[in-house]
Amino acid sequence: MVLAGTVNGSASLTCRVLRRSDETMLARVVRLVEEAQASKPPIARLADRVVAWFVPVVLLIAFGAFATWWIAGEHATALTSLVAVLVIACPCALGLATPTAVVAASGTAARFGILVKDGAALEAITRVEVVVLDKTGTLTLGKPVVCEVSPASGVTEDELLAAAAAAEAGSGHPAAEAVLATARERKIPVEPARNVRIEPGKGIRGTWRGEPLLVGSRELLAAEIGRFEESAAETDGRLVIHVALGRRRLGTIVLEDAVSESSREAVAQLRAEGLRVRMVTGDRHAVAERVAEELGILEWEAERTPEQKHAAVRKLQEAGTPVAMVGDGINDAAALAEASVGIAIGSGADVAVESADVVLAENDLRAVVRFVRLGKRTLRIIRQNLAWALIYNVILIPCAAGVLIPVWGIGIPPAAAAGAMAASSVSVVTNSLRLRRFR
Repeated sequence: MVLAGTVNGSASLTCRVLRRSDETMLARVVRLVEEAQASKPPIARLADRVVAWFVPVVLLIAFGAFATWWIAGEHATALTSLVAVLVIACPCALGLATPTAVVAASGTAARFGILVKDGAALEAITRVEVVVLDKTGTLTLGKPVVCEVSPASGVTEDELLAAAAAAEAGSGHPAAEAVLATARERKIPVEPARNVRIEPGKGIRGTWRGEPLLVGSRELLAAEIGRFEESAAETDGRLVIHVALGRRRLGTIVLEDAVSESSREAVAQLRAEGLRVRMVTGDRHAVAERVAEELGILEWEAERTPEQKHAAVRKLQEAGTPVAMVGDGINDAAALAEASVGIAIGSGADVAVESADVVLAENDLRAVVRFVRLGKRTLRIIRQNLAWALIYNVILIPCAAGVLIPVWGIGIPPAAAAGAMAASSVSVVTNSLRLRRFR
């Protein structure tokens, strides 16, 4: 097998192409990402709707006041009222209400290792009802370790590890890295297998010491050497690698990918925020069930392909349930783009990071909880800013037009109107800066 990205040396190489570039798994994932990004609706801002009618209404009031005072013979008051209304009604406060809060919140998020790529995510996260979590590398550490080596009768642990390491030598899979690390610790020489062929979701085939070598799932071995009993480790939901050489089963290697302590705390805190927590993973049912039970996650799906993850998120969204998706791999990219808010782990695949609205610098799900709380605080600040800007205009525009002059003889001169306008803008900015004190 010649993998994508392989660099050929000076010799000639003849390959048989099995699929076109647009039929590969990566191409399908990219297609799903593009579709999801294209269908994501823009978030409408209240300020935009208000400004749409604000200017014409202000112009109408300003020239209406001018005409009224002019007809009444108060020519000086007419001119003063016209200028005062136009100055005091400058929509700066309305224009600053949202962006200043978003900028302040984004800066605060960055201090906690949260990169906000799309400011709309700060508002969208407040509407989210379900948080969908990937398992490997998100809920778990993403670094499985060998916890048990069980050779068959007549086989030593070193022989079993040597055979497994021979097949895994060029894999790059986290499980392969764990096996190779154990072999290195035990100073076992690794002789790479030949004619290696990776079967996604099943394992690896190759030739080692002149015999066929199989390393991977029970299904892979059963198809070649016949069925055998399920081990206790598989029933417990741990990752089990079976190894066979020729027609002989050499034994099993058991790995565990520990659940991170931050995940336990984060799941509980997300529930406390009133959110449903759902796990969707490509791993086996037994593994997913073990992790779900350990974290107290009641809703979960296992053995899901990238397309099925994307479909699961879309189904929830089409049912009117806003979703936040948290993941780190290529398999999560389409789902991240489809979700109302996509949150990627920064150490994950580039395509996942590119598809997300928010990127976490570290694999710590407590940052998701912090982002949810920051989003709620930001929306509250935006509403306060908009309320202040609207109340300011509703009260002071009529005063600038001179409605109090006939009653109390009080008007607002243009200079005072300019001061009031500046004060309103400063108050909005000052209120937004309160987000810098968020903890």
